[in-house]
Amino acid sequence: MAVHVICPSLRCRKILTMDDNVRGTLVTCRYCSMQFRVPAPRKAPPPSATVRQAPSTNLKVAG
Repeated sequence: MAVHVICPSLRCRKILTMDDNVRGTLVTCRYCSMQFRVPAPRKAPPPSATVRQAPSTNLKVAG
């Protein structure tokens, strides 16, 4: 899968498409020759943090 990054140079700001294996490495922009590090992939949060249950309400029906 490809990764799309924007060159951080304020004069360039070109969108670059690179292989996914360049994440976390130092690359050179092919337009302005500025070197920058491609961000590493984000880690997924632990499963217990993503699943939340709604608070239970114990309502009694008068009747």
